[in-house]
Amino acid sequence: MIKEIYIKNFGKFQDFKLNFNSGINNIVGDNESGKTTIMDFILMVFYGSGSGRKKNILENLRKKYDPWNGQQMQGYIVITKDNIDYRVERIFKSTDTTDIVKVYNNTTGEEIYLEDPKYPGVHFFSLSREAFQKTLHISSEEVAISNSGKRDEITEKLINLVTSGDEDVSYKNAIDSLNKKIQTYTSLRGDKGILEEAKNRLEDLYFLLEEAKKDERDKLALVDQIDEIKQDKENIEKQLEKLRSHKEKKRDRDYIVNQIDKLEYQLALEEERLESNKYKDLEEEIVKKNSKNVITDFNLLDGSLIIALIFLILSKFSNFIYIGISLIFLILYIYNQNLKNKNKKADLEKLNGRYEADKDRAEAIFARIDLLKNELNYMNQAVSELDYEISRKNVLTYNEIDQEISSLALKSKTMEENIISIESTAKERYRGKENVSSLEKDIEDQKDLVKKLEKEKNLLIMTKDMLVKSFKEIENDFSKDLNQLASKKIEEITDGKYEKLLVDENYNIRLLDKETNELKSWQYLSSGTIDQFYLAIRLALISLIIEEKENRILFLDDIFMRFDSNRENHTKNILIKSMGELNQVLMFSNKVIIENVNIINI
Repeated sequence: MIKEIYIKNFGKFQDFKLNFNSGINNIVGDNESGKTTIMDFILMVFYGSGSGRKKNILENLRKKYDPWNGQQMQGYIVITKDNIDYRVERIFKSTDTTDIVKVYNNTTGEEIYLEDPKYPGVHFFSLSREAFQKTLHISSEEVAISNSGKRDEITEKLINLVTSGDEDVSYKNAIDSLNKKIQTYTSLRGDKGILEEAKNRLEDLYFLLEEAKKDERDKLALVDQIDEIKQDKENIEKQLEKLRSHKEKKRDRDYIVNQIDKLEYQLALEEERLESNKYKDLEEEIVKKNSKNVITDFNLLDGSLIIALIFLILSKFSNFIYIGISLIFLILYIYNQNLKNKNKKADLEKLNGRYEADKDRAEAIFARIDLLKNELNYMNQAVSELDYEISRKNVLTYNEIDQEISSLALKSKTMEENIISIESTAKERYRGKENVSSLEKDIEDQKDLVKKLEKEKNLLIMTKDMLVKSFKEIENDFSKDLNQLASKKIEEITDGKYEKLLVDENYNIRLLDKETNELKSWQYLSSGTIDQFYLAIRLALISLIIEEKENRILFLDDIFMRFDSNRENHTKNILIKSMGELNQVLMFSNKVIIENVNIINI
């Protein structure tokens, strides 16, 4: 139960206080007197402003209720729970999170720390801000309905309340949302959606892969063609190399033959030099000089030895004269022999000198002749080998060799140009095309994406199926209870004119007219009757979802303003009857609605 509210500064109010009793409290005030301001003050103390950053002043409660006197917006509410009075204070800043919220035990002054300190209403009503506004907090705007005949916000809320128990959560909308989500994967026709696009992309990738494989085969064929041309070109290069080698060998042979001619000429010269050398004659002359030829060496002085011997023999028979003559001839002989030996020695030395010089020159000539013969031998052998190799070629003349080289070189150049042309054409042809390995990776990634999207789609389908199944079960439980309870309250609030509320599978709400026994679509009823239905459903919802009676504090803001006297009475009576289920009602109106209750004038 709310015992007291105090507004220090909030909108038009300053140092404003109201005290309430249990049961029904009818707060009466003229239009623009601030009844809605008080309702919103209660909402904001317990739950903050919700969307505090909205620019539209009608949606931004902080801006809407900025104190007129320019002071800090603040106040408190005293509420009883579990027989304890609590004082809930709130100093409003720029947002809910920056607000200063304090909760005290109003008897002891002890500060109470709540699990959700910025939203004390969760503790005192066991409801979130949204749930609080959908059940206990009913403003005049929420029961207003247009006369256009079209489904408006209240129409949607009525359908949602009856079908899901939440005026802002529609089962049909949820199913429609899931269907739309499923159709983003695969359209109803099956030709659109992200899953179909992914599958089409996968097919395109497979097609591109086949093209890429064909391109790879074509590339391989081109490579083989290029390799074949390169092999032919290589063979031609080898032939060219052989021809150039053949030409070079032919040149080498001609050069060697020319060198052989030169060597043979030098050899002839050396042999001529050897023939003109006299060292052999000198050798024979030396031998002759060394041999003793009595006849050739004999001269007159050589006979003095014989004469000396004769006179020596005669001296045996005569005197010493013959001995003297014998000695004279002996001396002449010795002198002659010495002179001959000396002359012979001199001649031999001269001959030996001439012999040694001629012999050295002869040996040098022999050495050169041997060297020339060796070189001639090697060169002749080389010529023989070259002749053998050259003889194996068909082309032997320089002119024929050059012509063949020119022809082969032209073929090689043509082949090189063909290779460049093929490679250039292939490069241009396959420019920008993905290769097989890249496409295979893309296909694997795309397959994973398709599997992922199929899984997501199947999960959505499963979610939808489970939601349908769950809702069917809810219809058998909560919705059934809500419809029965709402039907009972509708019967009471319409004084028995309508006794049953029905919702078909297309979420059309119909009411059973007790007098005619006809099912009437609620859209074709008057706005006042629809407002009554909406209130009845909210009261039924409060009974179902708020378990503790202590938490059932109903806030009503001018809900009777469009009711005629008859509807006003029926609605007033239903509220009085509902007090057995409610803890307290704070009913704001522009006149006294219910007598014998706590009437508060503002």
